[in-house]
Amino acid sequence: MLNPDLEIKLCSLGWWDSQRTKAESNPELAEAWADLAIATPGISNPGAFAWSGFISGVEPVKGKPEGWTGYSFIRGTHSGKYVRDPDGYDRLPPGYEPPTEERKAS
Repeated sequence: MLNPDLEIKLCSLGWWDSQRTKAESNPELAEAWADLAIATPGISNPGAFAWSGFISGVEPVKGKPEGWTGYSFIRGTHSGKYVRDPDGYDRLPPGYEPPTEERKAS
């Protein structure tokens, strides 16, 4: 039987009864993936994210993965631009400085 707090988390993520029953086999792993799904902005379906992570049987990685930059290069027909992207892995070119909060406001 899952503890009531974990049961509530999994229900809020939309896990079905059969999925919550499966989570009883490894509640620590289920809670780790549920916490990550809830805490990570930009995930379109946190319940599916947490479920696929749980089914993988692998502990979630804490922090950002290696190579993560937080920027993506969006390509156009002739050129492109760098934009903030929580899942971005594109490296900024040499000499490029991301806009500071002061410059964004002006």
